[in-house]
Amino acid sequence: MEWEGNKLKKNLVALFMVLVMGILITSGCEKQDYEDIYTGNVEADSAQINNEVGGILEEVYVKEGQVLNQDTVIGRLNVEELKLEREKLLKTQGVSQAKVDKLKAGTRPEEIKKAESNIKKQEAYIAGLNKDLEYRKKELERSKSLYESNAISLQNLDDSQALYDKAEAIINAANGDLEYLKNQLALLKKGERAEDIKIATKDYSVGEASIDMLDYKISKEFIKIKDGGYLESLNFSKGEYIKPYSSIGKIVYMDKLWMKIYVPEKKLSKVSLGQSVKLSGQGLKKSITGKVIFISTQGEFTPKNIESRENKEEIVYAVKIEIPEGNKLGIKPGMLMDVDLGGKN
Repeated sequence: MEWEGNKLKKNLVALFMVLVMGILITSGCEKQDYEDIYTGNVEADSAQINNEVGGILEEVYVKEGQVLNQDTVIGRLNVEELKLEREKLLKTQGVSQAKVDKLKAGTRPEEIKKAESNIKKQEAYIAGLNKDLEYRKKELERSKSLYESNAISLQNLDDSQALYDKAEAIINAANGDLEYLKNQLALLKKGERAEDIKIATKDYSVGEASIDMLDYKISKEFIKIKDGGYLESLNFSKGEYIKPYSSIGKIVYMDKLWMKIYVPEKKLSKVSLGQSVKLSGQGLKKSITGKVIFISTQGEFTPKNIESRENKEEIVYAVKIEIPEGNKLGIKPGMLMDVDLGGKN
């Protein structure tokens, strides 16, 4: 009986040791799994909707919360002022073009003949003025003689002097006009200067560039989004003035979901680009597969808003994980998910 009792005790001790070893092994595995799990918030790629042209927002065609397709028109700006400015520039360009064409064509023979004719007319006009001036000169001399003999008053002498001075002033002005006409004729015979043609051509080119710019601005009358997505916000309402390059709203690309975790330096060897990792979270019936698409090359202090299931390390590395087709599984930005770097699906 004593022998059987000792045998029973030994068996109990052995069983106890087996149980203890099993618990220790299980605890070690759980701890290992526990330390390889990190938690992060789901995020999505997004883009601001910007306008290149300022103006009154005449129409808004969408609402916040809508899922929009590629090239969807979300609003229309008032560009009437730009169109009016374009019309004015077009008229100015017509005049500029005519000027350039005239300069390049040079002087026509008819213009030279007309200039020569104007000179002859002016010379004939001056000849008549010279006769009048000669008459006034003789009258002035006669008045002076009569005044010296007390035949006329001083007022009569002054009147004669005034008429002579007026005739002289008229002929001097006429001679100035004649000189101007002769210079114009000389320029016509010489032809236009190359620099004048260059300046006129440059002015025309500047006008064309201004019209092109206006055409581009007018083409931005309808505000479009380049890629489709979820319209998270609209910052303006119908009737408001929008400054150029303002942020009109925000588009979230729900098909481009990802999350960021922070891995301690001592665990970084477990992470590699392109690595598949197990993701889990509330609302998911089973874990899904994510893909490591970025690993920071520089460590940083643990962000204050990061809570992991292990004690925080002083230096961590940011790791970005893509969630392929996460939107089809009901995953939304802002959801908390766990990343298991050592687990398997």
